[in-house]
Amino acid sequence: FLAPKHPFPLLFLYGDKDAICPPRGIDRAISNMPTRANSVNQVSCPAPPHVVHFLNHPEEYARAVDEWLASLELA
Repeated sequence: FLAPKHPFPLLFLYGDKDAICPPRGIDRAISNMPTRANSVNQVSCPAPPHVVHFLNHPEEYARAVDEWLASLELA
């Protein structure tokens, strides 16, 4: 995962047992972001399969996205 050339807010939603994108890889990518991004938020969900957070935890997923969107200063 490459750091963006232009800073913008980022939200990482990932599973704590994801075999395709392991949490340690996501954490490593996030550690490279704060100096390049305005805001970096992360939410780790207890979801073993890849990209099924919304299916397994729809309320938590929606809350994380809503809170992240609310935190943005949109003009």
